[in-house]
Amino acid sequence: MGMQTPNRIKPASDRTAELPLITSLEDLQKFLFEQFGIEESRSFWITPEEICDIVEHYADIIQVQWDVASSLGGLQTTYVTLFNKGKAGSNIEMVGLIPFASESAANQFCYDDQANPDFLFGQLEELWGIEGRFATKFMGRTGNFAQDFMYKKEKNIDAFDLWGKICERRVSLGIVSKDN
Repeated sequence: MGMQTPNRIKPASDRTAELPLITSLEDLQKFLFEQFGIEESRSFWITPEEICDIVEHYADIIQVQWDVASSLGGLQTTYVTLFNKGKAGSNIEMVGLIPFASESAANQFCYDDQANPDFLFGQLEELWGIEGRFATKFMGRTGNFAQDFMYKKEKNIDAFDLWGKICERRVSLGIVSKDN
């Protein structure tokens, strides 16, 4: 028997309170960079709860993929990737819920030029949502993430199942949510 998924507050924030009419993945990407991006950066940062608001709202145009895989120096990183409904190609990849070996390693990550080429001095701990040894938020980036090999049909999940996956991942990592 799986864990019971806690309820979440909707909308997650003022940023997702009134989502606009969007009919394409390209328009969604523009919205994410305008609403959640940092002008000096080619990245955006978003909470897991905000991601859930977005994927549930736009479930008719996007396909959600979930994965946990090694990256960023062998760390088990969580990936949420949005594709056009049912097909490979253009996508929006977000990485987050990253466990580091220690609090100091999590803080050092925020000042690592390799991991964060769009260095934003003094802001990254908050943007990544560093709590203890975890990055609790997700980062999305501009770039060429349109490779067909990224689309793995077996990793597709229903948009309305994302919150449960996030909660399970938090529990497995030992991340205690402030809100739930």
